[in-house]
Amino acid sequence: YHEDLNILIFDSHTDMVDFSTKMTILTSPQAKRADTAFDIYECGSFIDHMLTEKVIRPDRVWILGTQDLPDRAKTRETDAYVRKLKYWANRGVHLISKEDLVREGIPKEIEGPTYISIDIDVGSYACIFACRFMDRVGLEYEQIMGILTSLGTMIKERKISLLGMDIMEIDVHFLDREFSGKRDCTLKIIKNIFHELLC
Repeated sequence: YHEDLNILIFDSHTDMVDFSTKMTILTSPQAKRADTAFDIYECGSFIDHMLTEKVIRPDRVWILGTQDLPDRAKTRETDAYVRKLKYWANRGVHLISKEDLVREGIPKEIEGPTYISIDIDVGSYACIFACRFMDRVGLEYEQIMGILTSLGTMIKERKISLLGMDIMEIDVHFLDREFSGKRDCTLKIIKNIFHELLC
């Protein structure tokens, strides 16, 4: 209901490619035919749905730390997939790569009423193992902490007004587990999210 509402999404994936387009990645003819009957509203297409239905404005959506940008698409991601990303980017959606987020921080022009969504895979493999999708290497623990501190400062200084927040795609089965000598930091990071952004 805020005309100038910002939506900040920290995620390794853009989550704005409709299911039908994603089905073009599959090689099975049966799988490709399956998407002709219906489309699915799911975790990887909900932003596309909200943009298409005009629930949110493209120029107010910021996807930060993403790794499936049009110029870095994996070989399995089709031209249709890349075209969909470019379609929304050309209409104003801000796609900030993991590298640009680390190098430049949170864009200075973000201000006003803001909703923050944090997909925990933003740190997958680097410091987080308790997340649903582990297909890319995310941010290191110190990098995530730096971003949270910056966000907390923006909230405390009232540069942005926090309207709401969510933390998504946690896989509880791997909380605090150790893999190859590295311990999962999911709970530690979640505690810091609450401390920096809400306290």
